[in-house]
Amino acid sequence: MKRAPRIAAFCAALVAGLAVAFAAAPAARAQDPGRPPPKFDEAAVKKAVGQLRRGKDVDKNVALLRAAVDQVGDPGAFARDVGVLLLGEKLFEAAQGFLEIARARRPQDGIVAQQLGNAHVAQYHYAEAQEQLLAAEKLLPPGPHPYVHEYLSMVLIGLQKADESEARAKRAIAEAQAFNAAQPPGAATLDLVEFELNLANVHQRFLRPDDALRVLDGIDLESLDKTGRAKAWLARAQILDSKGDESAALAAFEKQREVAPDDVNGAYEFALFHVRRHAPAAARPLLEQAVNLDPDHEGAHYNLARVLLRLGEKEAGAELMTRYEKIHAARIAAEIKLAEMRHHLLERLGR
Repeated sequence: MKRAPRIAAFCAALVAGLAVAFAAAPAARAQDPGRPPPKFDEAAVKKAVGQLRRGKDVDKNVALLRAAVDQVGDPGAFARDVGVLLLGEKLFEAAQGFLEIARARRPQDGIVAQQLGNAHVAQYHYAEAQEQLLAAEKLLPPGPHPYVHEYLSMVLIGLQKADESEARAKRAIAEAQAFNAAQPPGAATLDLVEFELNLANVHQRFLRPDDALRVLDGIDLESLDKTGRAKAWLARAQILDSKGDESAALAAFEKQREVAPDDVNGAYEFALFHVRRHAPAAARPLLEQAVNLDPDHEGAHYNLARVLLRLGEKEAGAELMTRYEKIHAARIAAEIKLAEMRHHLLERLGR
């Protein structure tokens, strides 16, 4: 069965709007002959986003994106599509800045409200996220919108509203099922396990591990692809661990590793399971794998450094701690740059 991608990819069609926005620029210049010709195109914008993700030429690419907003025929659509691209790259602060521009220019665009809400969720801005997602619920055309409810359930966790969060998570499952039922044979469908795992997470976050396990028990593992099975086993392992059922949690972690031996999150969480039990020798290979799979993983570097120090390998531990500090400092510097980007962008556009 074909599976539809997650929300960032689910809205990837919006990226095509970049070409539309640039194509509209000649008409806008015809009405204003004094307007300078555009210096940027869709490929340049995508390249700038990719370079920002790698922390390369930040000032240059910030300036390019800022200037591009003023040089296209439809600034609102352009800001929306750049915001979606940045959101997909997990540049949440920058995405928020562009999506706020789009929200002001396109106040009736439900997708903009939804994506701005998602950007706020990613930054734990729960009140702002709730406002935008509720607006999206009103603005989007009739039909199932499971991701709106899924993200609202996350927001309501942050706002400590257990019953409302559970209701939204259940509605997300129902609407995902409705979406899938409406698809013709062979069409892409939504992956229901994502929404079921979200409901399990709601129960877990509100200290209802038995309810969470009942949700997991209802998932047909054989119907899932490898990624879905790995996520389900990892969720079960973490819930069992929280209940103090060490042997069952260990078995679930091992099953997750069997299904997805190269999953960085599975390796890292299994390592933490051993760290909490003062078993540094067991944690070490898992953390080393996590570092190799994701060289920018702050937690893996930090915990591996601590494990090595505990095992008496002071030189190697100190080296890992230094690497962790560099990665952490680079992330903070990038966040500051992106915050400045949003500030200057809003300032430039009079917001």
